[in-house]
Amino acid sequence: MTRLVSRFPLCWTREHFDQPTEYYLTREENMSPEELVSLEKLQAYVNS
Repeated sequence: MTRLVSRFPLCWTREHFDQPTEYYLTREENMSPEELVSLEKLQAYVNS
């Protein structure tokens, strides 16, 4: 069984704001095929 886990925090603490922007960025070449499909869907929605 697979469990979905949020990668983006739903609750922010001071430590989150102390992280540099690069901490929250993911390169496309490091994404799984499933993540790339989700990214394409998100981009299509935003561009619509």
